[in-house]
Amino acid sequence: MDKARPPMRQAKGRLRARILAARDAFPAAGRAAASRRICAAVAALDVWRKAETVMLYAAFGSEVNVDALIALAWREHKTVLLPRVEKGERRIRPYRVDGWDVLIPGTYGIREPNPARCTPWTGPIDAVIVPGVAVDGRGGRMGYGAGYYDRFLAGPARGAVRLAVAFSCQVVDALPLEPHDALMHWLITEDGAFRLPVVARM
Repeated sequence: MDKARPPMRQAKGRLRARILAARDAFPAAGRAAASRRICAAVAALDVWRKAETVMLYAAFGSEVNVDALIALAWREHKTVLLPRVEKGERRIRPYRVDGWDVLIPGTYGIREPNPARCTPWTGPIDAVIVPGVAVDGRGGRMGYGAGYYDRFLAGPARGAVRLAVAFSCQVVDALPLEPHDALMHWLITEDGAFRLPVVARM
């Protein structure tokens, strides 16, 4: 079955499996401590302090947990957006969220805004905190393979600053990138925040 896939997709699939295994093997206590450092590093950035409307996410599995950053954004009176997966339309839609109590289990079991209690957001977005599987120092990011964030960042969030958050075990030298892959402006790990060059693809 895998032999029928284009070489680029095969390479991405193998790398995705390797990085996910490494992330899952990161002990829970270490992930929690690293997540706190990542949130603190994001909060220290000028781009975060200046942002009025921020898009975050509810962590799933062994992802970087940014709940502390969501809570901080509320305390700082920012407009907080979280994504809801609309699987049939192959997209994520941002909703304004003002508290934890409006989140419900959604697609893939991820906590998502309850559309009966939240309002879809159609205005500008200043910054997007982007999860993923792997990142590199050129601005490359690899997600889970469905392309939800790539389409979102090329559409509704086109003008937003993109901040990829990841554990250091998710950082690779160079990702195999395709034309539709959205590039990141910042990479934040437990080792600090790094402004990315967002170089053109070869």
